[in-house]
Amino acid sequence: MSDLSVTIRKMTVSDAPQVACLERRAFSQPWPEAEFVKAAQADNYIYLIAEHENQIIGYAGCVIAADEADITNIAVDDGARRLGIGTKLLRSLTEMTAARGVASIFLEVRQSNGPAQNLYFKTGFKKIGIRKNFYQKPNEDAILMAKKLH
Repeated sequence: MSDLSVTIRKMTVSDAPQVACLERRAFSQPWPEAEFVKAAQADNYIYLIAEHENQIIGYAGCVIAADEADITNIAVDDGARRLGIGTKLLRSLTEMTAARGVASIFLEVRQSNGPAQNLYFKTGFKKIGIRKNFYQKPNEDAILMAKKLH
């Protein structure tokens, strides 16, 4: 997969089963498929997918409230990691939120997830705090990060 041609596009309702499958492989407390269907239909969510040869190999999404956005989840399939797909998804997501007038975008990341933290730092996010016991399965603090868009 080193020469990967990837298309980044908005998620549709018909993408929800594949996205939910990837979510189950990536997270200990995954969102159910119905949440992705809802996100694909809601005006205050932006969800993007990375697609290679008609397979969803990554996704990223956020919810918008007023002039702020919160990244709800982002994942890349194990076999497609470390190829820049997460970076492409995150940059596309921040560009789309900025175009909608969002001033700041926030996210939480497990304290033990160094690769994700590196991705966020590389794309302009800064650590702004800690959320104690934010995650379960296993219990862990989250690092709260933010990026100013305007």
